[in-house]
Order: sequence, then structure tokens, then C-alpha cells
Amino acid sequence: MLSADFSRSTAFSAYKSVWRVADWVFPPSCAGCGKNGFCWCPACKSKISPMPSPVCERCGLPVKNQGSCARCIKENPPYDFLRSYSEYTEPLRSAIIRMKEYPDYGLGLALSEYLQVLLSQLPWQVDLIVPVPINHHHSRQRGYNQTDLFAYPLALANNISYSSSAVKRIRETRSQVGLSAAERATNVNGAFQADPGLVEGKSILVVDDVATTGSSISACASALKVAGSLKVFGITLARPIFKDLMNIPVDI
Repeated sequence: MLSADFSRSTAFSAYKSVWRVADWVFPPSCAGCGKNGFCWCPACKSKISPMPSPVCERCGLPVKNQGSCARCIKENPPYDFLRSYSEYTEPLRSAIIRMKEYPDYGLGLALSEYLQVLLSQLPWQVDLIVPVPINHHHSRQRGYNQTDLFAYPLALANNISYSSSAVKRIRETRSQVGLSAAERATNVNGAFQADPGLVEGKSILVVDDVATTGSSISACASALKVAGSLKVFGITLARPIFKDLMNIPVDI
């Protein structure tokens, strides 16, 4: 089990110091409520609750009873386990959207602590952390991958290697917004390729901001397994919870 002691990594301490100074020089406003002086204020932070238990032992969605949900039993996803810290609701939703609008490193650092807490509770042995690659249009438009903003400090905090090139997008895809579960899976099927030289024989943690149906992490996991990864875990900041999530039969 990974330690939740954020001070273990000297690199992480230095990273925090840099962005604390930046926030002091250029005072931010809270991504959740707009309060000045905070990128993520204590009030908004207190509103974020962990995902309710129990959850599906495979995909991490809430279920009535311990075990796997109907979808995972039927489809057997390519990743080994997937977990999300919280439900995709306000104010976390606004914070995630802000990171897609501009590279707020201080906010990414603050949100990475949720994933650090979650990861410390899981018995996963991780060799390498990788972000889900964004599509080429968003990459050109933004000039950055928003997932790096919180996935990289997560790696620093745990002294785990990090690579934004271990998994690459090899096929352009349309936005997943508004697509059904089946359409999402088809949209990203075969869209990623992993580098065997970086991932073969390793346990990989794939990080994303939101898992809706889990199709992007599933597609990354498939590519990683083809490239020889031993285990593939997925972790996200948030996940929407609906009784009939994109027409998926989930027992909640």
C-alpha cells in the first residue's frame, strides 16, 4: 500500500513550493466559488465527498452489494481495477472544467491530493503512471493535456515514474460528449498505442479526470496489455453516477 505522506518526496515538496510562490505572486480565485486568494478554497474542498460504498470491485461504480456490477460480469473490462475519488458534481465539476480551459497548475496540485488519498487506500503496486492522451484537436487547441496537471504531482508524491509518452493516441477521435456507451467504446477502440520499451513487464496506473463509461481507460488498458504490461489500473478524480448510466445496467 502506498503511503499518504505527501512529504516523502523531495521533488514533490519542491513542486509544491514553486506553485505556492506563484499563487502568492499572482493570487488566484477559487475554481469552485470564485473566492479570491485560493485556487481551491477550504469551503469547496469540504464539499467533496469520497465515492459512496460499496463499489463494484472491478470498475468502481457504486453497487448495492459487494462484488462486481452487471456490466463488468458481462464485459470483463481490459483494465484490472478502476476507481474514482468522488461523484462528478459541483464544485468538483467546475474545477475539472477550469483545468480544460487553461493550465492551472496550482489547482491541479490541489486536486491531486484527492487521488493521493484514494491511491493510499488501495493495495496496488504501481511502476509507472501515465495520463490518458487527449485527442489531437484538443492538444493543438490547448497546448497541454489537463490530466498532466494532477497526474504528474501524484507521481512525484509517491516517487513513481511518470511518462506522458508511454501511451500515444494514434487515431483521431471525436469528442466523447453526448455519445452513448456503445458509441464511446467504438470511438476510442484502437485509438491508442503503448510503447513496449516503457511499459512491458510493468504495472501501470492510467490517470484521467473523469470516467463516464470507462471507455478511454479501457482502450488505454487494451493497448498497454498488448504492449506487455502486467497490470493496468485506472484512477480518476470523478465519475458521474446515474441509475442508468448511458444505458448501462448497473446495480445501484
